[in-house]
Parts: sequence; structure tokens; C-alpha cells
Amino acid sequence: MSNFKYPRVGSLESRTLARLLRSERLTHRHFQDESCTYRLAAYIYSLSLKGWPVERSQRASPTNDPTGRKATYTVYYFSLNTIRAAGRKGLEYALRVFLWEERRSRGQAATNPQQNNISKRDAMKVVHPNGTTKRKKGDTDG
Repeated sequence: MSNFKYPRVGSLESRTLARLLRSERLTHRHFQDESCTYRLAAYIYSLSLKGWPVERSQRASPTNDPTGRKATYTVYYFSLNTIRAAGRKGLEYALRVFLWEERRSRGQAATNPQQNNISKRDAMKVVHPNGTTKRKKGDTDG
């Protein structure tokens, strides 16, 4: 059993955590493209204070600089053990975050996460490409 703390759904911290739980490897550039913020390291640090063991890897990449300079950057990710430790609770949390993002992109969710009412029940719905939804097998309304 893990002692992970989960940030408020819809916060930039939550959006970072959801991607890490989805096994993504995040860079500042990638996260900026996804969330329009360049503060990934701050959200990673905040998650580490909540008990999330974020792995880091330094990389270098050539730049367009005429001197041939290379830029170094950090890639952030979770180990498979961390994702397993988060278990079903982590999966359900990530689904709620991605549902919030989808609703927000359609103008149906508030920018302020505290104004949202995304329940675990809503997160357990499977949305198909044709727009229909159905409950995941074994999910109940109870």
C-alpha cells in the first residue's frame, strides 16, 4: 500500500501526475506543448513532496547554435513499480484528470478545478469514438 497524495483534479500538478501514471516520459518542451506552461520542474518537485518518487534522466541534444552547442535537459518519468504501487486508485485518478481536460477543451469544465464536479463514477465511463459512453465492466452505481 502506498502513501501517495493526489493533487486537486484540474491543477497543473494533476495534469503532470496523470501523464506520469500513463507511463509518459515528460520534458519541459513536451509539457509546455500539452499545458501551455514551462514550470514542469516545479510540479515535479511538488509531487515529490507528496510522496511520488519521480525518476530523472539527463539528456543532451544538438541546437541550431552556430557554435555546435548542445542543450541539456531532463526527462521525468515513473518506474513501473511506482505505477503498480499507485494501482487502481492511480488509474482512476488519471482518468478523472483526462476527463477534466477533455471537458475543459470543449468548454464544459471550469478552469478553476474546485468548480468541477468530476466523480469517480464519471471517470469510469468509457467514451467511444462515436461519442457514446458505457460503463466499464463490473462498475456499479453504488
